[in-house]
Amino acid sequence: MLLGFAGSLLLALLVLAMGLQQPLIRIVQDMFGYGGPHSDEVTGNRDLFHSGVRIGGRRAGETYGDYDIRRDRAATNHFFGFGCVENCREQKAGYRWAVRHDIADPGDCAGLTWAFLEGCAAYAVRHE
Repeated sequence: MLLGFAGSLLLALLVLAMGLQQPLIRIVQDMFGYGGPHSDEVTGNRDLFHSGVRIGGRRAGETYGDYDIRRDRAATNHFFGFGCVENCREQKAGYRWAVRHDIADPGDCAGLTWAFLEGCAAYAVRHE
């Protein structure tokens, strides 16, 4: 009986969430680390959430969420709004790669590091 109640409650919450306006849904998604530009980022840095870049899996041993947290804490420079941990070298390389490959869709960005993907996205978003 308890399982049936929990299932009904979950279904009701799902139906309610589907009827909510988009901004509230994005806020809820952000709480779980896969929403849009994070409203909770005190740094104001851009990130890849809602950019169209595929952020699943791991790059250089960490998820994008883990990288985003680490980067936000340690960013000393910026590249098109993305925080850089050091000298923005990876973001610049991703941007140059996107220019060479004429990337117009952020979903076409590829790279081995999250910083590289941010650089690619910086170019692609400017040319959508």
